[in-house]
Amino acid sequence: MQKIYDIGIIPKREQLEERFMYPFSQLNYLLNGGCFNGVTLITSSSDNGKSTIASQIICHIIGQVYNACCFFGEDTPYESQDRIFKQSLYGDERDMKYVPYYANGKETNCGEWVLSDEAWEKARQKFAGKLFLYNTKASASVDEILEGFEEARTKHNCKVYLLDNVDQFQFSSENENKAIKDIVIKIRDYAINNKVAIFLIAHIRKTDRDVILPNMFDVKGTSSLVNIAKH
Repeated sequence: MQKIYDIGIIPKREQLEERFMYPFSQLNYLLNGGCFNGVTLITSSSDNGKSTIASQIICHIIGQVYNACCFFGEDTPYESQDRIFKQSLYGDERDMKYVPYYANGKETNCGEWVLSDEAWEKARQKFAGKLFLYNTKASASVDEILEGFEEARTKHNCKVYLLDNVDQFQFSSENENKAIKDIVIKIRDYAINNKVAIFLIAHIRKTDRDVILPNMFDVKGTSSLVNIAKH
C-alpha cells in the first residue's frame, strides 16, 4: 500500500457528503446530520436513557433505508428486540397490552407491557433483514466484534453500528486504560476506513453530589474515549 500521496491529487468535492438524519431536529442542527465517517459517543450516568436514545436513533435510521448492526452487551436477544420494537411505535396505546404474571394460579401485582400481535408483526417486518444483532454468546473482544461488523457490512450492506457499551469489552491486558485506548482506536479506524457511522455508549464515572450536569471529562475510563469521537 502506498504510504504517502500528494494532496493535490484529491479531486474537488462536487456534492455534500452522504448523511442520515437524527430523529431530533436540534441534534441535526448541532451535528449537521450524521455522516458515515467516524464515531459518535453517547454518555450519561446509569439509568439515564443512553440505550433508549440510541435505540430511537437506530429506529429512525432504519426508516431512511440504511441497514444497521448492534452490539447490546448487557441485553438478552429478547430484551434488545423488545426495546427496539417498542421504540418504533408512535404512542398508539392500542399497540400495547398489559400482561399480569400469575403464580400458583393467581394473578400477582407483577407484569409487563407487551406489544400486541399485530404491532409486533408490523415491527418485525420493518426491521427484518435491516437490523442485525451481534451474538453476545460470541467473544466480546474488539477484533471479534469488528469481524462481525465486517460481515454485516459486506453481506448485509450495514452502514450504521452501535456498541453498547464500553464496559462489556473483553481484554487480557492488566493496564485497563491502555487496553481501552487500543480498542477505541481500532473502532475509530474501522469507521473511517470503511465510511460507516459507529455509535459508542460509555458510562459517566461517579461524580460529587453537587455535580448536576457532568461533562465530557467525567466519562468513565480513559480520555481516548472522548478524543476519538467526532461528536
